[in-house]
Amino acid sequence: MSRSPKEILNQIGLALVGDEEEGKWDQKFNPKTRNPYYLFNENTRYVYFLDNLDLINNGRTTFNQINSGGNIKSTVLDVGMKVKRMEGGYDYNKFEFLDAAVTEKALVYHYRYYHKKEKEYHEFAAFMTHHNLTLYVFELGYVDAKDVQDGKNGQWKFAGFDGETIYFAWREVKTDVRGWTVKGYSPKGVMLEDHFLLEPKNLRKFRNIGYGNSGKYYTTDEKRFALETGLISSINGSFYSVVIQDRNGGSELVLLKRDGDLWEELNSVALAPIDEEEDDVRLGTFPINEGITYHYKHQGVDKVGILLFEKGKKGDQEKFTEMSAYNPSRLILENTEGEFVTKVAGKVLVCALRQFDFSGGISFQHR
Repeated sequence: MSRSPKEILNQIGLALVGDEEEGKWDQKFNPKTRNPYYLFNENTRYVYFLDNLDLINNGRTTFNQINSGGNIKSTVLDVGMKVKRMEGGYDYNKFEFLDAAVTEKALVYHYRYYHKKEKEYHEFAAFMTHHNLTLYVFELGYVDAKDVQDGKNGQWKFAGFDGETIYFAWREVKTDVRGWTVKGYSPKGVMLEDHFLLEPKNLRKFRNIGYGNSGKYYTTDEKRFALETGLISSINGSFYSVVIQDRNGGSELVLLKRDGDLWEELNSVALAPIDEEEDDVRLGTFPINEGITYHYKHQGVDKVGILLFEKGKKGDQEKFTEMSAYNPSRLILENTEGEFVTKVAGKVLVCALRQFDFSGGISFQHR
């Protein structure tokens, strides 16, 4: 990915680096802003560059879509028009952006709306299918605003996908039983699945700040980071949860895998003592095929790492930098400080990050 150092030019150039047997391409596109929001996800054939997070121009959002063949589409989605047709009289101009993500079949947006009269938060999903750019908007649910503010309930959270099924999870209490409701939807917003996953014991709450190249990671409004007890993810056909659990005389970050009606612990990492009176714990996660990457912040600690799916195998951890989210391979491939590292066609490629400070090409080396 490249662009002109001149601030007045927004054009971005993209080059596909891949297997020699696959088609390679170079493309250019012009986002409406100098710094668009880059979205990608494992196991998809599209990437997106969003021009805006909150809706603008009477309920609209714009973006550029690039598929694996190098084809680029730029379009405007009129979310406001879809909301107008819904019952409830919601003012889409007051929608707050919570998240956006790329799935196999659709681009996903997630918004919330504060119903002032009822003092409720109503949450909405907008799915746009990749191939024909058709938009579907529907309500995920609503909850008493005070229950969210007090931490009794969480927000809906985009929880990944499995093929065409797109998952959202919500922390709630059902008949005195704590857990997460997980609903699966089709790319057209039709509910296909409804699960309730029990919550393990001795969990600590934290602010969900998002991580990775998802929309929530780019959000800066602290008021939109709800208190949660676990972050549900669906990847490779299974449900996972990352939680902070009090045990062994301290607190640990734990990766759990859903096994029938129970949770199986895969891996964990010890945390420094937690003082919630002093500072909120902040945690965001982003799944990749090898494990769940995370960003953890508390009382001066600011780290990223990975909890691997391979049971008993310790994952790497390092200090958070602005580059962390763009190079998750650093957590699974050997590297040195100041390197960008990735794996293409079975070969490890590295380059010095200092190259990005200068104009001209980037030189990669095989390791």
